[in-house]
Amino acid sequence: MLESQIRPHFIFNILELVNMRCLASGQDDICHIVSNLAQLLRANIVHKNHQTITFEDELRYTRYYLELQKERFEDKLSYTIDLEDPLILKYYLPKLTIQPLVENSIVHGLENRREGGSVNISIWEEVDSVCVQIVDNGIGFDTSSIDWEDSAPDRKDLSHNHVALQNINRRIQLLYGELYRMTLHSVPGEGTSIMLTFPVNTELN
Repeated sequence: MLESQIRPHFIFNILELVNMRCLASGQDDICHIVSNLAQLLRANIVHKNHQTITFEDELRYTRYYLELQKERFEDKLSYTIDLEDPLILKYYLPKLTIQPLVENSIVHGLENRREGGSVNISIWEEVDSVCVQIVDNGIGFDTSSIDWEDSAPDRKDLSHNHVALQNINRRIQLLYGELYRMTLHSVPGEGTSIMLTFPVNTELN
């Protein structure tokens, strides 16, 4: 427990030191990278005792991740986040849901695409649910390889078994029941679309 408390403080202190030295030397672009990295790492610590966080926080951390990836890909990566109603920002969803799926889109869909690509996130509310759609124009894949009913997916090869997708779907169903889940459509060579449905949840878990 003591080690788990000391390590994050050490990391954040070092990142703050790097940030201050970059500011002093006028390296604003590196300051931006360090700040986004620190905020992304901090997310796991701030919310470690909760199963859910607000859409506002989840989207904030997703933006930190996307901005870090844009530093890597530069103009080869573009993204949009479309929110139908700002009231959705106060609703709750399972933490680390959108950001890992965006990461999956980039790592598995766009990294191997020479010309890069785009990731688009759309969020809207229906009668009794909130919908999140994540679309990329990456390389796509054969979705028949995913067994949504597998309760213990093989973790030996994450890129081929898509364990992150299975785990997120299981978390949604464990928290909210069978009515809420992930649906996925992908075409090799064209891209992937992921749809998530959540209940309208205004309480912290």
